[in-house]
Amino acid sequence: MKTIAKLLVVAGVVLAAGVAETSAESDRPAVLVCSPNGTWDPRVDLNWLKELKQRGWEPDYLDNHGDFTWERIKRYNVLVLYGCPPERRGQAHTFGYPNRPPYQPEYLALIERYLEAGGGVFCMAYVHNGDEGIRAMIQPWGVRLPLEVYIEEDPNKIAPIPRMRGHERVALVDQVLPSPISDGVRRLWMPYSRSYNTSWTAPVQFSDDWHVVVRGSKTSRSEPVDLSQSTIPAPPDALIRPEGVKEPDLIAIRSYRKGRLFFACQWPQFTVGQGTAWLYDRVVLSKGAKGIPSGPGVVLLVLCRSSR
Repeated sequence: MKTIAKLLVVAGVVLAAGVAETSAESDRPAVLVCSPNGTWDPRVDLNWLKELKQRGWEPDYLDNHGDFTWERIKRYNVLVLYGCPPERRGQAHTFGYPNRPPYQPEYLALIERYLEAGGGVFCMAYVHNGDEGIRAMIQPWGVRLPLEVYIEEDPNKIAPIPRMRGHERVALVDQVLPSPISDGVRRLWMPYSRSYNTSWTAPVQFSDDWHVVVRGSKTSRSEPVDLSQSTIPAPPDALIRPEGVKEPDLIAIRSYRKGRLFFACQWPQFTVGQGTAWLYDRVVLSKGAKGIPSGPGVVLLVLCRSSR
């Protein structure tokens, strides 16, 4: 199994111990991809779900955000989450989420109930302006998203994505730390570019409750967003570390209530969202670049494996 695909699967396994009250096959862990808009946006990769099924999972996805109910989510061992809906009717849409129920208070209460029941949450935050729109969900977990971008200073660790226009690149990350989900994973290629007030793979600030699994390379750093060059204002009370940090944390896991959490801030179309599609060509999931394979797909599989 290739590396990032392995990392992602192993993460799923680690998460999958609880809930699943009515899973059709109780001996197979069930995962629900909570896409707010079904398959028409880059949050559901049907080929990847098919591969999960071949590896012993029962994968599923939401057709729309309104299907996010307790009766639905309690059937699964792992939820894949990307963000939060608006707080109330009429509020501006959050990134990719429709203005319809369940609104944020009910949505967050359902997630906390799910975690209390022993479920696993695989959160791949898909944001564009620090932790705007998602902070209410992640701050109680001990997570903040600084208003920063990820910078790799060694050009030898950067490569273009072959089927794209040349501006879309990946960066090699070689600080994969020992953990239940990273056995056998040494290096990952992460999507690497800036967009809006973030980067495709973004630095994360974790509390001490978290076990960091992936850290930026030794030649990496984070850099505060230059708001003078942005058309998007910073969110209220944005976390800004004036000098940035060297080797920023990128992926971590923790126990929470009676459940488990996996967290990364990365645009999902490169992995769980569309990673097997022709354009993305599994570069981040497994193929890698410059003759070096990538490991996140491995982590996804392990994530799913260890949570049984």
